[in-house]
Amino acid sequence: MKGVFTVKKCLRKTGQTARLVLAFVGGTISGLLLACGMMTWAQRDGLPGGEALILPLIVLLIYLGWQLGAMWREARERFQ
Repeated sequence: MKGVFTVKKCLRKTGQTARLVLAFVGGTISGLLLACGMMTWAQRDGLPGGEALILPLIVLLIYLGWQLGAMWREARERFQ
């Protein structure tokens, strides 16, 4: 039954596409947040406020996603 379209293959391709879409949307939103924070920072005369934390928070979110992915892979391997 080589070459037969199966539901498992369809779900695998859908999962990869969903990941790509989510990564693109997440990157776009992070970029917009960074641009908005930089515009706010540029309009101030004094020291930056909370918008100075945007870049470190984006880095922390990437790290959190990386760790959650590792935990998910470990749990999936353990329980299969």
